[in-house]
Amino acid sequence: MSNQTNADLLLTAEENQALLDTWGIIAKDLKGYGSKYFIYFFKQYPHYQLQFKSFAKVPLEELTENRRFKAHAFTLMSALNGFIENLDDVEMLDELLLKTGENHAKRKLAQEDFVVRF
Repeated sequence: MSNQTNADLLLTAEENQALLDTWGIIAKDLKGYGSKYFIYFFKQYPHYQLQFKSFAKVPLEELTENRRFKAHAFTLMSALNGFIENLDDVEMLDELLLKTGENHAKRKLAQEDFVVRF
């Protein structure tokens, strides 16, 4: 087993620290930032909102009042928090990412749906 961490494999020390510092700001309000992220995402890619049966037809301006939307936004941010907190633990990060992929595959989402679109 290697002593390398994902931070060693993927990020420079400076990049890793910048990520941790930036995430520290976001982590203080996972609910708020999660909702803001999804609102932004659905504005850019409205067809993805249709994949969420519980709030597929809720107008964007009403999403922040929808409890299922808020719960999913928080779930996303909690998962991201777990990924970032485990950058130094390759096995844990690998397992978290695998579980996320499996959960989304059950919902018929393809790997391409996870491509960063910014």
